[in-house]
Amino acid sequence: MNLWTGLLLLPGFAVGLFKTGPFAWNGVLAFWVPAVVFGIWFNLMIVAMLAAIKRDALAEA
Repeated sequence: MNLWTGLLLLPGFAVGLFKTGPFAWNGVLAFWVPAVVFGIWFNLMIVAMLAAIKRDALAEA
């Protein structure tokens, strides 16, 4: 997921080069795709971190 997130955030770097279209600051590829991908990634990392903490706590006990 980390590799896909990094790859799908790349269109956001084109924001400074375009005034209109899908790569503009309010376009689908430059704003919405990275925003949705970041939200999904963030929530998955929360779940993964909580699982790792629980697994580590059980291993110590």
